Amino acid sequence: MSDRRYSVEFTNQARKQLARLDGTVQARLLKAAALLSVQPRPPAARRLASSSELWRVRVGDHRLIYRIDDGNVVIVVARVGHRSTVYRRLEDL
Repeated sequence: MSDRRYSVEFTNQARKQLARLDGTVQARLLKAAALLSVQPRPPAARRLASSSELWRVRVGDHRLIYRIDDGNVVIVVARVGHRSTVYRRLEDL
């Protein structure tokens, strides 16, 4: 693991999705996003089969869908949501 920290950014869509969630769920998702700044590919993260550049991390029944830009040392959270709906229309990301 490298000692450089990644900055974590949320797309506008992900910010809106996060804002619609309950406060305790928001806090858990934000904590998980903060942990990604230290370790962008934690053991629990999985690369999505539908895309070579999208990753997901589970936070209870919710998911963070994100992209890792190693060149710019940035993680972009593209989508936040419940596991039943978060994977719909990923081709739009």
